[in-house]
Amino acid sequence: LAFNMNGSAKKWSAFALALFLSCPHGNAAQPVFFPPLWPLPAEISLESESLLYSELAHDFAFHVSMGESDVLSNAIKRYSEEIKNKPPYLSKGVPYTPFANTNSINNIEVQVQDTSEEPQLHEGINESYTLMVPFNSSKITIIANTAFGAIRALETLFQLVYSENRVLHVFAGLKITDYPRFPFRGILVDVARHFLNVSTLERIVDAMTINKLNVMLLHLTDDQSFPFASKTHPNLTRIGAASCPYATCNYTTDDLKSLVAYARDRGVLIQVELDLPAHASSWRGAPDFLICNGAHQGQGLPDVTVASTFSLLKDLYTELNSTGVSPRIHLGGDEVERDCWVNSPQVQDYADLHHLDNTAGAWGNNSVECAFHIGQAQAAVTAGFSKLYMWEDARQCTQLQKQTNSAIVDVWDQSGPDVWRTYGVPDTLSHGWDVVVSSGCYFLEVAPYPGSEPYGWLENYLCDIQNISDPSTGVPLPGMTPEVLARILGGHASRWGEETNGENWFNNSFPALAGVAEKLWSPANLTLPTSENITKATTRVQFLLCRMATSSLGLGPFDTPYGKWPLNALCHELIKNSNNKS
Repeated sequence: LAFNMNGSAKKWSAFALALFLSCPHGNAAQPVFFPPLWPLPAEISLESESLLYSELAHDFAFHVSMGESDVLSNAIKRYSEEIKNKPPYLSKGVPYTPFANTNSINNIEVQVQDTSEEPQLHEGINESYTLMVPFNSSKITIIANTAFGAIRALETLFQLVYSENRVLHVFAGLKITDYPRFPFRGILVDVARHFLNVSTLERIVDAMTINKLNVMLLHLTDDQSFPFASKTHPNLTRIGAASCPYATCNYTTDDLKSLVAYARDRGVLIQVELDLPAHASSWRGAPDFLICNGAHQGQGLPDVTVASTFSLLKDLYTELNSTGVSPRIHLGGDEVERDCWVNSPQVQDYADLHHLDNTAGAWGNNSVECAFHIGQAQAAVTAGFSKLYMWEDARQCTQLQKQTNSAIVDVWDQSGPDVWRTYGVPDTLSHGWDVVVSSGCYFLEVAPYPGSEPYGWLENYLCDIQNISDPSTGVPLPGMTPEVLARILGGHASRWGEETNGENWFNNSFPALAGVAEKLWSPANLTLPTSENITKATTRVQFLLCRMATSSLGLGPFDTPYGKWPLNALCHELIKNSNNKS
């Protein structure tokens, strides 16, 4: 492998390093791999061409020399326990350089430039870090701009540690410089089709932290249920929430506050979506909110003609904002069948009065649908939300851009292969929106479009959300300059809940979600879909699943109808050894 000299250190790209580190060595019958990193860091510098390691003392301690905070203290406590209890890794056949260091590592120093005692998590927070593990040293050093960058470094450090014969070792002689490619790296969690309790949502946050994902979008309402326990409109919950035999299937404001605090400690933002105007049949507990209730597709739409509709929304948004969720509210806006409004004399009179288009195909600035979204957005902003987010179906309503100084459209078109990049993304960008890309590119379901095969981690890994080009030629589409593409802020996968509940959520989400995570974190040039890279990434993702399955999080097993993923023999031995530890 080629590398550039940098003083006495050899500086490898993470891609080249991953190819080397995931290659089997020694006895071919027992292939063992360097504990791989997922997602790939941006840059790794090595002191030697050989792999080095040092013993990590069991009584190692963290020392915060700058930037101590509640977030950092909590993270250090978690990772200290995780590292000390890490299941044993196999090391037979790997040509490790013998110890040249007579002293084991006993000190992990953490320096955080942000000295706030209560650091605030927000969009675009600096998550960069430097992790230094010198070979002839008794100290590991982590340097980060924020506590949240330090959390990312701690996860990487965990992946560098392995245990053998009850002795901890850490791969040494390296310096990692790392930062995310995109600021928005998320997962939509559908809690309206199948209710997920807070404990399950916390475990999802844990899995996100392992994969360096940072946004959980709660799809909080849909036709099937209204699981938010509103204090101002309790009948919405009493009538609209799903019935659970052994539990209350709703989230109180205290539940959401608890989830927000748990996620903040792990560098994850919680965003919420009340999906309107379609998918609103579960709102039947609010008198006069819906018109033409019982109609096809959504069983009714909100009554756009009366002020009480938007007063109710303001009440709900005020309650949600009080929980500390992200100031970016998702308005919904997908799959609106407008016949309900079109056939309503009341709505037609309203449209005539305000010179609005009330036809079935109307969705631009002068449409009834846009008028609803403007009222919805104003209710959210009045309630304290300062940023907007909506499905691409609403992108023609560009007046929404005037409601706040930040509005994002989620491109999800899955009507055919490549539609998201040949039409959805460029059209959305051309209307002045910032973009987040989801379904079509990133998918966790059986079939993202008719006739397609099940999506796994590889299918997601092959997709790049900034590859806005002609699929047949690879030529960038007109107007897709680097400056325009920079307005693609990231992406998310969507774990819809029709067939997913708390018992199979992880099975139905991994390893496919892992492919999304690395594409959104690692630099584009390090995740090119070459055959060699895919071969090595296949090994790395297996180690990731081992890390998740053998951790105290209790994630997995990963064997699912969405793509069988039997854990390899190495992972089974890891699990066995973990279970046999006294």
